[in-house]
Amino acid sequence: MTMKNSSKNTEITLALLAGVAIGGIVSILYAPDSGKRTRQKIRESSNRATDAFVRAATELKGKAEHAYLNEKASLQAKLDSIASDVRHNKEEMLPLLEKKLKEMKAKSQKVKKGIKA
Repeated sequence: MTMKNSSKNTEITLALLAGVAIGGIVSILYAPDSGKRTRQKIRESSNRATDAFVRAATELKGKAEHAYLNEKASLQAKLDSIASDVRHNKEEMLPLLEKKLKEMKAKSQKVKKGIKA
């Protein structure tokens, strides 16, 4: 699941929870009960909404941590691969560069001898 899809799912979940909480409170307020019973229903509804919100937030946190760890592992694997390639290429290139340097020194010595002559 991508972060975009996860974010969209979280938004939908939170909107659904808010709708349930508001709907519960509105239905309680319009129900023909005593004030004490109405307050108790509001408190219970509020507790359910809070619990649902905490569950959704915990789930979102878990998904975010999972996505972070996956991306971190992927990035580390890419960095390890690049480092390995650099080491491998260095081992191949070093002898070639040393040979070129030796050739350039030899040409430089010939040029110096040509200038002195």
